[in-house]
Amino acid sequence: MLLHRIQSAETKSEIAREVALFILSILISAIILRYLWNRGLVKHVSALREVKTITDAILLSLSLAVVRGACD
Repeated sequence: MLLHRIQSAETKSEIAREVALFILSILISAIILRYLWNRGLVKHVSALREVKTITDAILLSLSLAVVRGACD
């Protein structure tokens, strides 16, 4: 989806806007994911460990986005 939006952008400012929106959405989802992961999943699933750094949360968020198909 991201590549399709970038390819359909006509100006450099539209490309920059699409990339900025993608990065912003990944950061917001990483923060929410870290909170929900640590507060909910870790307590109920013993095989999971806490996400301690924001870098881990961003990588987890990107991984889930790829699996979900949001980075197509």
